[in-house]
Amino acid sequence: MARLKDTVRQHVDEHNGLWISSLNFFTTRMPSSRVDIYVSGELDESCARLLAWRDTLTNTSLYLQTGDDPAEPNVNMCGRFLDGTAVTVTAPLSAEDVASLNGNQLGKDVLGFLTANAG
Repeated sequence: MARLKDTVRQHVDEHNGLWISSLNFFTTRMPSSRVDIYVSGELDESCARLLAWRDTLTNTSLYLQTGDDPAEPNVNMCGRFLDGTAVTVTAPLSAEDVASLNGNQLGKDVLGFLTANAG
């Protein structure tokens, strides 16, 4: 657990301006440990915060979930810190934020959504 905390602290120290609303650490004795980071804010803030994180991680992928339950839309970005630790950064969205979308989105479509809505 201490290694994961140190990894996050070092990453945030090296990349000024990254936003964290909350963190969860998942660790095992195997190399499958991961960090879940949540960002929050209005749509423009959340999109900008996710893009800032994307610029600092490797091997990123994006998924926008509109879901069956309109109270639960979010954008998930999976990637890795430079030391290889898996990280997921999630921004909750409102139903209004995704009302114009036709279902879940992946990859470049999500990047376009984030870019268009970032403040």
